[in-house]
Amino acid sequence: MTWVVPYFLITGSFYVKFLRYMLPLFPFLYIMGAKMLLSLREWFTGWAARSAWRIVLGLVMALSLLYSLAFVSIYGRPHSRVQASEWIYRHIPPGSTLALEHWDDDLPLGMRVDGEPRSINEYRTVTMALYEPDDEAKYREIVGNLREVDYIILSSNRLYGSIPRLPQRYPITTRYYELLFDEKLGFRLIKTLTSYPGLFGLTLVDDRADESFTVYDHPKVLVFEKERDLTDEEFDRLFAKSLVPAEPERKVGKSLLLEGPVDELPVIKDRGWNRLANSHPLLSILFWWLAVEMLGLVALPLTLLVFHHLADGGYILAKTLGLLVVAYLVWLVASLRLFTNSLPTILGAGLLLGLVSLCLRRRREIIASLSSRKRVIFISEAIFSCAFLLFVGIRVLNPDLWQPWNGGEKSMEFAYLNAIVKSPYFPPYDPYCAGGYINYYYYGLHLVSILIKLTGIVPQVAFNLAIPTLFALTVSNAFSLGYNLTRKYLWGVVAPLFLAFLGNLDGLVQIAERLGDLGGLQFRSSIPGVEGLVRAIPGLVQLLLGRGTLLPFDYWRSTRVIPFTINEFPFFSFLFADLHPHMIGIPFTIFLLALVFALRRRSLQDGLFSLDSLVLVLLLGLSLGGVAVINTWDLPTYFLIILGAFLLQAWAQGGAGATVKALLASLGIVVLGLLLYLPFFTYYQPLHVGLGLVRRRTEIQPFLTIWGFFLFLIGSYLLLSLQRRLRGREALLAFGSVSLAALAFLLLKEWVLALLFPLLILAGILILSDDSQSERGFVHLLVFLGLGILLGCEVVYLRDFLQGGDYRRMNTIFKFYIQAWVLLSVAGAAVLPQLWTYLRGLRWRRLWQGAFLFLFLASSIYTVFGTQARVRDRFPGARPPLGTLDGLAFMTVGRYTWPDESNPIELRYDYEAIQWFLANVEGTPVVAEAPLPYYREGGLRVASYTGLPALVGAHQNEQRYGWMVAQREAEARSLYESTDLEETKTLIEELDVTYIYVGQLERTVYPARSLAKFDTLLEEGYLELAYENPKVRVYKVKG
Repeated sequence: MTWVVPYFLITGSFYVKFLRYMLPLFPFLYIMGAKMLLSLREWFTGWAARSAWRIVLGLVMALSLLYSLAFVSIYGRPHSRVQASEWIYRHIPPGSTLALEHWDDDLPLGMRVDGEPRSINEYRTVTMALYEPDDEAKYREIVGNLREVDYIILSSNRLYGSIPRLPQRYPITTRYYELLFDEKLGFRLIKTLTSYPGLFGLTLVDDRADESFTVYDHPKVLVFEKERDLTDEEFDRLFAKSLVPAEPERKVGKSLLLEGPVDELPVIKDRGWNRLANSHPLLSILFWWLAVEMLGLVALPLTLLVFHHLADGGYILAKTLGLLVVAYLVWLVASLRLFTNSLPTILGAGLLLGLVSLCLRRRREIIASLSSRKRVIFISEAIFSCAFLLFVGIRVLNPDLWQPWNGGEKSMEFAYLNAIVKSPYFPPYDPYCAGGYINYYYYGLHLVSILIKLTGIVPQVAFNLAIPTLFALTVSNAFSLGYNLTRKYLWGVVAPLFLAFLGNLDGLVQIAERLGDLGGLQFRSSIPGVEGLVRAIPGLVQLLLGRGTLLPFDYWRSTRVIPFTINEFPFFSFLFADLHPHMIGIPFTIFLLALVFALRRRSLQDGLFSLDSLVLVLLLGLSLGGVAVINTWDLPTYFLIILGAFLLQAWAQGGAGATVKALLASLGIVVLGLLLYLPFFTYYQPLHVGLGLVRRRTEIQPFLTIWGFFLFLIGSYLLLSLQRRLRGREALLAFGSVSLAALAFLLLKEWVLALLFPLLILAGILILSDDSQSERGFVHLLVFLGLGILLGCEVVYLRDFLQGGDYRRMNTIFKFYIQAWVLLSVAGAAVLPQLWTYLRGLRWRRLWQGAFLFLFLASSIYTVFGTQARVRDRFPGARPPLGTLDGLAFMTVGRYTWPDESNPIELRYDYEAIQWFLANVEGTPVVAEAPLPYYREGGLRVASYTGLPALVGAHQNEQRYGWMVAQREAEARSLYESTDLEETKTLIEELDVTYIYVGQLERTVYPARSLAKFDTLLEEGYLELAYENPKVRVYKVKG
């Protein structure tokens, strides 16, 4: 079974598979079948039963033997292609024209017939290239060939057995075969030559067998003879339906559309209501910070109830909990259409949370809990506020939400954020597809929108406050978890340092490369890292002597270390400041880890059925479901963490019953989480799902560039821990198995697997040897799952819209590496004090500490140089005055060229038009603008910066059915390209367009004669001019 099952699963996962691929399994299946038959004898007792068993056994053996003899009989007669060749030479006159199919054997074969040598060269041949794509040219070629040839010879069913299975791809060829076999093309079947298996006059017809079973040794050969030529009219009539492109299948999944017109949604008017907060950046910062603090205070009683067993009482986690609960309550009632997504609803949700918190936790208990933890509370608040202000400062240095070189996906995120702020109900309308809803995990942006509505700060400023908030929550949550795992402030600080501040080792690689270029030393080494370090030494000397400067640091390339992937780490994500789901989810995943840790401690001390334990389980379901809708990729990992925590408890208790309870409890929490967010999953339609096998694994050097620091730390801990815990045979067995695993992968040249698999085994052994009453079990679980993620990424990937290309596992690495970073950084900080203890007294302690310090400092290089490079990466020259947090201020001075240097685009004109939209247009009317991408072109400005729905925008193929996107894109292009006034009016009415935007991009992309129709419609009174500046015109549809 160890051979059969893996081989079957691996082969079965191939996209293309033939029966012959299973041949290596047959001997083992025969043996297992025979064993099964013999084993059945023990089940049959008594004369009748034994007789039945003997009959069954006899039938199996007899039928197997008879079938074998029948099949072998085909080798006792001439091959069917030989028979066919002889028949052709005897019955088809030389000089005739034969039609033969490509990808199949040509007939007749060269041979002697009636003593004379014969050859295919006696005939003229025409190749029917029927595997080529179907189009008008192929149809004409088929018709021309049919007129030219006298005979059609099908050497096997290779083509006509496969092509008709794809009628949408091959409508013409499928019709050709239908007509050929129905003898409607002017050809009739005159000869069929076969060599079927047979015995005693009984023939086994296997025409429907797998292709590779018949086409090699006994194919069915067909010969058709022309009777007459058809006219063009006859051919066109016969192929008429197949010449019309097949309509794509449209009946798939959910509609992905709103229940009514988007412009009829209730109007939400709470955008930017706080004039005082919007009057100065410092006031914006203050109001925002106060809002986060207020959410924390409202949730504090509930937090202390749930986390009171932890050393810090979970105090700083209250901010995350408050935001999570208030956002959920608002989202739920807006999803059920009980209330709108508005400021009064948010205030009501906050009030409800505060009342429930006070009911669950009395005033005296709260005061006592806080009094006993004053120091850790002060430190936690200081860490949160400092982290918040640090990244506020970074955002002040570069608040721009777009630039044409490394603009990222802020345009899309800002569009979605604006749409969520304006949406009265959920799911929110899609600003990039008018009439549709956002079919994406939008919930993280909903969390941000809660703070926007609560503070009344305009979204373009709030975007740049949301990044520091998420960073501060990440840092403070990581501190809380690290402190509770170690009970020391120092190691508590190390956790966010590892998680949120460090980069990978590419910073060191870049500095070494630049120093090497400066020094000019020629040196080569195949040992990873040695060449770069040696070449860097002369360059460092030159730099210190002031004889040169280093080239600019490339902060971007450190996230593209593995080719064709994205390997972000948290610090880069916050620094680059895309408000993307993977980044928004980080503080909430750490909060979930804290909940799991609290549940583990509580289950050990209080049991699982007290009020606070039940509340904790409810919050665990809420948090797990929240993680799933913030960033769906996080769900599998954090479910496994919950499952692992329960299984650890079951392992400590022992017995099958405890294991069953652990499994049921884990599944119960998952089900609870999914039920709590059922309205989200009711509408959400994932379009690309499935697993694929990794065929090009990560090279060891880029892998170590990313994970070298953490693997050094974790690997050292695992080895030293097991060295202390295991003795004698246990140690021999553990380290022996690890060595064998590493050796096996090394022989296969699977260097990354050779590194990870042994570490995973060691982590598993460590988990099973844990004392259930300690925190170590939880830490080891994080280590095991973190390593498991890295190993899993080398074996499988999740299929998505990039499937089939070089970037097929880009998102798998992107999403899961962030998760592994969180787990390994928290675990690394937690094991470091224990590791420090293990090192005492060891002779090589100083060497290890030196290596650790070197790797730590090397990982910190990115933090310093990457930050400097990122804040400088914005529009050159003209920049808004320093001090603003307005993410759109760059448009007042920004200028770029597209599609080439001859076409400059001044952004201030679009900015003025956007400000007009924000000031004068209420609700959600549809705005038509050029359907251009935003990465380089800067398209979709109105939709992105106002949230008003456009006809079609970026990334729609990831969210909608292909036919839906293609149709909308064609309509959007036609609206601008067409010169037909009636067609334009029809499109405007069908698409429910209210405003038409003609700016610099539209004038660049579309001909002036096409855009002139809007002025004609203006003169006719069909449109009116709503806004105009020197480079932009906004038309409004009357009526």
